[in-house]
Amino acid sequence: MGAGQDDWYVARDSSGGLTTFIKCDSTKFRGDGVRLEGAEVVHEKGAVAASCVHYFSDIENKLSITLNYKRAFLKDWKRMEDAVRTVLAGTKVR
Repeated sequence: MGAGQDDWYVARDSSGGLTTFIKCDSTKFRGDGVRLEGAEVVHEKGAVAASCVHYFSDIENKLSITLNYKRAFLKDWKRMEDAVRTVLAGTKVR
């Protein structure tokens, strides 16, 4: 892998269909650059924070959703995706 390569993560449904695609700056070339201290995000001095772009779809409503966040928060990808789906479900006109 050369400089600038990304790490890719995918999630699939029970049928094997792709549900989520996440592309992050590789840890080989860029560190997290931030950390959580309690509820506060602390930027590490002089560091450029690695980021992620998170793609998923709401097929029923014909929506494509993109989230951008620091790689340090990748561990919470599912929680973020579920929160967006909950907001969308709550705003749907019935």
